[in-house]
Amino acid sequence: MIEIDPNAAIHTLLRVDLPPMSAAERERHEIFTLVNLALVFDNWCIQRDKAEVVAAYEEAAPGRRFSDYVGHNIGALLVSERHAVVAASLNSNYLHNDSTEHAEARLVRKGMRLFNRLAYRSGAGLYGYSSQLRGHTIYTSLESCSQCSGIMDLANLREVVYAQVDPGQGHIGNVLYNFHRDERDYGAPLPIKADFLPIFTVIADAFAAYGESLAGPDLTSRRRPSTTGFLRSVFAYRAYEEAARRLDGYAAAAAENVEVLAGARTFRDRFVIERRDAAFGP
Repeated sequence: MIEIDPNAAIHTLLRVDLPPMSAAERERHEIFTLVNLALVFDNWCIQRDKAEVVAAYEEAAPGRRFSDYVGHNIGALLVSERHAVVAASLNSNYLHNDSTEHAEARLVRKGMRLFNRLAYRSGAGLYGYSSQLRGHTIYTSLESCSQCSGIMDLANLREVVYAQVDPGQGHIGNVLYNFHRDERDYGAPLPIKADFLPIFTVIADAFAAYGESLAGPDLTSRRRPSTTGFLRSVFAYRAYEEAARRLDGYAAAAAENVEVLAGARTFRDRFVIERRDAAFGP
């Protein structure tokens, strides 16, 4: 937690200085970011009731059958301190007609349930809910909103790594981290903008291209593009397709990450989306 000077500029709350990262740690961030993006790609949903959308996707991905639209194409991945994938969730706002059904919020609930179930089955009994996910990291495809940042704060997660900036959220995760992180390492997770990864630039460029596509020939209609609009678009689909392609061809440089990569790929292969319509499913 930083000391807040009441006379300081507000931008001081937006600044987060990241600790040094080893090459192996950066590589793990890349592996888990690509896995998360690949899961979103694997389960991409479109507005099938809109003829122009269906036509655009038939051209972009001939022969692929897409899911009906159940929510924004946003995903989150929960990873343990031992670098193992615990769970994944996807945004399901539209499916549940509920604006709070964000990927990160669903993922924290899912992670808590998994730990409680394990404790019950093992006979260990329940233990402090404030420490169940302590030390874990969430990888999210889009910078988190105020709701999800608050939920991750309550879960005492270690870090949240995001693959795209959300201009509409004002870096609320940075603000919360600066306001609520104490010397006992409880509180809001360290927000890590993954701009050190090549796929971050791929997504940023796709978002810029989407924005350009909304402007008229003379650029008179230029405006800040909607992030959720982008995530429904073929521009985003192609960027996430590139993430999946990179994961498929990925080779870990650090020996300690070879098993990490194999485990993450196995999780992707086994991820079951059919239970998505359950109230607290994927």
